[in-house]
Amino acid sequence: MMHRASRGWALLFVLGALGCGGATVEAGGTVPPPGGGTVTVAAYGGSYRGMGALDVQTQTPVQRVVPTRNAIGTVDVTDNGGGSYTFDVRLYDGGNVCRLQGTQSPGGASFQPGQRCFAQMMYDGTPADIAIQVNTGGVTWHAGGLTLTMSGPFVSDVHTPQGTLPASGTATWRIDARR
Repeated sequence: MMHRASRGWALLFVLGALGCGGATVEAGGTVPPPGGGTVTVAAYGGSYRGMGALDVQTQTPVQRVVPTRNAIGTVDVTDNGGGSYTFDVRLYDGGNVCRLQGTQSPGGASFQPGQRCFAQMMYDGTPADIAIQVNTGGVTWHAGGLTLTMSGPFVSDVHTPQGTLPASGTATWRIDARR
């Protein structure tokens, strides 16, 4: 299902493709599932889908807090072994993939700071180039799902018929997703 966006919505949603709660990872990379016992963290690999929320604050060309935007997003998790994970994140169905690397942490995985995501998209029929630096974030696994949060600064160039419009600020994106 395609969501029709208000002016600024599509660009700002991609800009987020820039702590959590849940189960506790025990020594040996196991997570206690509901009802007891243990399950290896690798059992949490796979595809997840759910509602994501993006909060953006621009600093240039004007300072303002943009209203929270919500859309269905996806996270594909790959267990690389040795406590290392790859997260392919889409802020909305059909959007660009932002690939992030994480390492095992209590309850899930933490993103390595400084990773960058790049995207090209259309903004109200106009091309835009976007770069996001993920400074904080991670994933917490819970029964049948995950919560992913990531935050960091962004810069973008929107190429309009009148010229290039640069923008920058900070963004936080959170998704609660299930298999």
